[in-house]
Amino acid sequence: MIDIISIVIIIGACTFVAAPLFKKQEEIAVRGGSIDSRVSELLNQQAMAASTIEDLEFDLQTGKLSQEDYESLVADQQKIQKEADARLKDISGVSSAELVEKLEKEITAEKEKLTSDSTPKCPSCKKEIKAGDRFCSECGAKLE
Repeated sequence: MIDIISIVIIIGACTFVAAPLFKKQEEIAVRGGSIDSRVSELLNQQAMAASTIEDLEFDLQTGKLSQEDYESLVADQQKIQKEADARLKDISGVSSAELVEKLEKEITAEKEKLTSDSTPKCPSCKKEIKAGDRFCSECGAKLE
């Protein structure tokens, strides 16, 4: 009887431990083909190449690299960046520069919405006003 209980407990423990392993493999199989993961990977490649270029500049300044080696290595990293950007454009239809610009515009728009919605402003001069004010302290316009 104790042997049977021990076997059931061992099987239960093994199932509990192994279940996440199988679940993750399924998730990886589903996510592996997604556009988001490929875009993320390409952006990561570009960021790593940019970081490497910064490190190479530091190594050049400290005398660890010759000018010739620096130029060669930087050219390799720039090539990686261009290839990743081309693949990114093929996948998403947008280059990384365009993607960054689009994100910055969205962020700016959200910031403007947050600031414009939270504080009342004078309709004439657009200066922030207090909630109980009857006149604008900047231009003197009557507030409703």
